[in-house]
Amino acid sequence: LEALEAGAMPASPWAAAGHELAFDQAIFRLKGAILPTGPAPTAPATSAMHGGTVPSGTDYCPLASHTPDQRTLEIRGERDCWRFDRVTGSLSAWTRDGLPVLATGPRLNLWRAPIDNDRHFDPTNGFAKLWREAGLDHLTQRLIGFDMKNEGDSLVVTIGISAGAACHATVEGGPRGYTCVWRYAMHPDGRLDLELQAEPFGPLPHLPRQGLVLDLPGTTARADWYGYGPGESYRDSMGGVRLGRFGLKIEDLATDYVYPQENGNRQDTRWVALGDIQGRGLFVAADSPFGFGAHRYSLDDLDRARHTVDLPRRDTVQLTLD
Repeated sequence: LEALEAGAMPASPWAAAGHELAFDQAIFRLKGAILPTGPAPTAPATSAMHGGTVPSGTDYCPLASHTPDQRTLEIRGERDCWRFDRVTGSLSAWTRDGLPVLATGPRLNLWRAPIDNDRHFDPTNGFAKLWREAGLDHLTQRLIGFDMKNEGDSLVVTIGISAGAACHATVEGGPRGYTCVWRYAMHPDGRLDLELQAEPFGPLPHLPRQGLVLDLPGTTARADWYGYGPGESYRDSMGGVRLGRFGLKIEDLATDYVYPQENGNRQDTRWVALGDIQGRGLFVAADSPFGFGAHRYSLDDLDRARHTVDLPRRDTVQLTLD
């Protein structure tokens, strides 16, 4: 990674000495490498959604599973406890050392709060109208399979979910949505590897997004990541950001547009650590770069808001992964 920067010298009425006028980067990527070398993130998370390593020579207690009631499957490790709802097929809880890692487990997410272009690209048939008519803003989930098995010293839970649109269009055009297979692999060191395979069915328009949404505890205070930043970025707006390691408070990840809409994504992220002021939280990495966003309001809140003052401050942090 090489960067070229141009600064304004000396000081002027409109900028301090050394103010950056422009920058450019040349990125050289080693084959197969997506995680940087060097010290741990500024706010290291205590749990991993995917990735991470087991310290050499460390032994962990084996995982154990039991069903405290007919609805719940519980898997316990030395420090971690995962709870699955066998009726809804969701990861209903994850704690480490008794503290919550998640407030709500991951769900398939095909929706974003429409931006101005989505609403006005075509006054008679805007993208947002098509997406709402297809029911992408309100997917319903139905359990179609639940299984658990041992793989070495890990436990793997495989869940089948039909995520469908509940809307008038399903009456006229038939069912539509995605058939999903969620594969959760829990490891004795506290890592959780998640793999999602989704197969579309029925008539669907082009999608506003494809990814996951989950909720973190309200104590989540900041995000540290390796990817593009420090400002927001999307696939079609990468010119004002650079590749590097960044850290911001959750509140500073948002971009407050005059009319509330989708905002705050960080594109082509390699990993992100979201934690409280003591660094306890969630670490997420993937096999390829991804986008993430984190807000103290939900996607529905953002969709309904007409002014920034309409956005609530919830007691959870909603995380999107695309």
